[in-house]
Amino acid sequence: SDASAMIDSTFGPMFMNLMRQNGLPETLLWNALCFFDDVVEHCGIATSQKYLPTCAPMMVRSAGNNDPYVRQAAIYGIGQLAEQAKEFFANNNLCGQALNLLMQVLRRPDARDEEQLGATENAVGAIGRICAFHGSRNDVPTQEILPVWLSFLPLRDDMIEAYIVHRHLLALLQGKNTDLLGKDLMRLPVALKVVCEIISEELAD
Repeated sequence: SDASAMIDSTFGPMFMNLMRQNGLPETLLWNALCFFDDVVEHCGIATSQKYLPTCAPMMVRSAGNNDPYVRQAAIYGIGQLAEQAKEFFANNNLCGQALNLLMQVLRRPDARDEEQLGATENAVGAIGRICAFHGSRNDVPTQEILPVWLSFLPLRDDMIEAYIVHRHLLALLQGKNTDLLGKDLMRLPVALKVVCEIISEELAD
């Protein structure tokens, strides 16, 4: 397509050069990450696959960046990789690495602060995507992850992400997922409280 040809001839090489540089200023790193987020999300695997060996590891590494905007862009990209580039994501053992970093983001003392909320909510979204598309893998410990994931719901800051994440929650509830609900449905009251908040605050489509 014309868009793919333009990416390959102009923007792709330019942003790939940025990705390969050490000590890149955070503003340029943020721009490069945002560009490849969009390529992965909107351009399809045929266009994005040639860039994945370089941009995917950078997304994972940058998920722990101190700058919240860089961190958010990297985390959003991880979620898109998990969904749009499933085979690459799984075959390159990115699930375990990514989950470790995403869980660290949720455990930050300032995770719920206003400046950090975008990155935190994107981490919740990325974890949901990894569990949804790669949950059967040994390096995706859903028994440990999903209770923490549930504790951050509902999302309220990023409504686009909120709708997607809350859809994942409802699918897990409809499937009576025991990793989410716990032994003897011990977390069912928490899940139902979240659902009530989603409905009352119109946080789902």
